[in-house]
Amino acid sequence: MPETYPITAHEDGETVAGLEFVHTPGHTLGHSSFAIDDTLLLGDLLLPTYTPNVGGSDTRTDDPLATYLSSIDRVNARFDEGEPGHGTTMDVTRAVDEVRTHHRERALAAFHALSTVADSTSWMVARNLFGEMRGIHAKFGAGEAAAHLDRLAALDVVERTDEESIRYRPRVADYPSDLNLTP
Repeated sequence: MPETYPITAHEDGETVAGLEFVHTPGHTLGHSSFAIDDTLLLGDLLLPTYTPNVGGSDTRTDDPLATYLSSIDRVNARFDEGEPGHGTTMDVTRAVDEVRTHHRERALAAFHALSTVADSTSWMVARNLFGEMRGIHAKFGAGEAAAHLDRLAALDVVERTDEESIRYRPRVADYPSDLNLTP
């Protein structure tokens, strides 16, 4: 076994060995799906039984929720079905609709969680959303809460109150019912 392996960076749309790279960041910064003709190998972009974690598995992504939603919209515009990394063939449009509903509901819940404790951290919001978290779920839960709070901050629905400890509070009294989370 060699001591090192060469690493080759590939660009979105590039084809190698019959696979087209489709850069789909959000779940992680470097997440890619792969297209073969009309078939998309989704990886962890969309999953059949739960939503992929956004924000907790890779903290290098700025505004991971916006990045993720842009990725699923891009895939939805091009593919009808996809093969997830876990599970069976998926209807991409249905999966995207379900994931979007999930993130709208999660963003609303994160907003309401801010009303329980003034100047909340993402950890406090995560505890409100998920209860007790242990092991990897602590990282994923806090990251998921932070991703939703950062997206809401970008939309001027919440604001950071303390950059050192990264605390948030609502900017508006009522959550906008027509809020679009996509940038």
